[in-house]
Amino acid sequence: MKNKLICSVLLCSSFLLQAPLLTNNLLKKLDSAGMFNDSIYDFILVRLKVKELITGKLTWKGAQCNLSVVDNENRVLSHKLHIILKRPETLFGATFIILSPEHPQILDFVAESEKEHAQQFIQKIKTNSLLHRYEHLHYGAVSTNSYGIHPITGQKLPIFIADYALEGFDTRTTKAHLAVPAHDEKDFKFAHMQKLEIKQVVTSAKEGKSSSPQYIKNTKELSAAYTGDYYDCIIINSDFANGPTKQASDKIIAYLRDHDAGYEYQEHVLYSLHGKSYSIKELQDIEATLHKENKELSHGQKEAFAIAMIQAQSDFLGIVEHFLVHAKDAKELVIELIEESCQLRKNNDCYVLNWSNSKSSESERVMFKRDIITFHALKRFCSDLCDFLGDFASSCPHALENLKNIKK
Repeated sequence: MKNKLICSVLLCSSFLLQAPLLTNNLLKKLDSAGMFNDSIYDFILVRLKVKELITGKLTWKGAQCNLSVVDNENRVLSHKLHIILKRPETLFGATFIILSPEHPQILDFVAESEKEHAQQFIQKIKTNSLLHRYEHLHYGAVSTNSYGIHPITGQKLPIFIADYALEGFDTRTTKAHLAVPAHDEKDFKFAHMQKLEIKQVVTSAKEGKSSSPQYIKNTKELSAAYTGDYYDCIIINSDFANGPTKQASDKIIAYLRDHDAGYEYQEHVLYSLHGKSYSIKELQDIEATLHKENKELSHGQKEAFAIAMIQAQSDFLGIVEHFLVHAKDAKELVIELIEESCQLRKNNDCYVLNWSNSKSSESERVMFKRDIITFHALKRFCSDLCDFLGDFASSCPHALENLKNIKK
């Protein structure tokens, strides 16, 4: 927390020197009243992460868990299951496990009674290309009739073979996904289809906002996955980890390490193209060179670029979740601020403005995936968003001063 704040404050000082100041009166009043004292941190952190994503310097941080696996008769299997988790603070909310059909040891985790069924399912999935599977998500699954043992609670987590979690960095890396359905939209949908437990472990400290968890009327059940991990969230239903999210994450990683059940995991976010790893900027340069030379790509090359693009879209949207939540709480003001930022920068063709100002019933995520389909467009979109976030931060002197006081 301290290192991130120091980094944020340093970034703030560069904003003051380089970014144009927004003159919006409501922004000034809200900043003077301290309304952005908390959210400014998220905005700055989003800006930093987006810039790092483009250049290949973004580090995916989380935890690796090494899970024992048992069959339906509680016999321990010889192989452990290695899974990485983006948000360690949500570990108590994990209720099932998804294995990708590409998992190299997948049949080792399938009970003998289910192996024929599992092989048929995997074969059927693999009749479609990887790109087709990315573009046509489905929630079909088979049970392995085996269970991963939760590294803290000892709960038996049912293991399924499914294809719906393809885009995530965790599945791309380990071919496995530890599902936390209360806090992941796809996991939430799958859990409902399979009638699996949904255990909320993250909530907002400030109820009643649009960014707070939404519940079904007259029940305490979530009506949708609560994906918040912003400044005002706290961890619940998690024993010793209850409390602020950042402290909870540290506590859980320490527990995993002390009990030889896992460790902190870090890896740069890059994208594979023909066996090599590239940043978004490098892929944009390759894309530009191919366009300049008017080279016709093979079917395989087109597919590889398209898959890398889908993965990059997913990683970007995961980062800007903070921004989208805050923007939702004050959409009209955010639109006005983006408009002024674009005017000051003479950026008349700003997709961020069109994106935020759309009257379409489509979600921002759907619009983004539909419209940003080249690495050139993605890089430009990210640059425009970073410009706005920098302008916003520079125009909130009260919130910036508060950050500096926290640092001290």
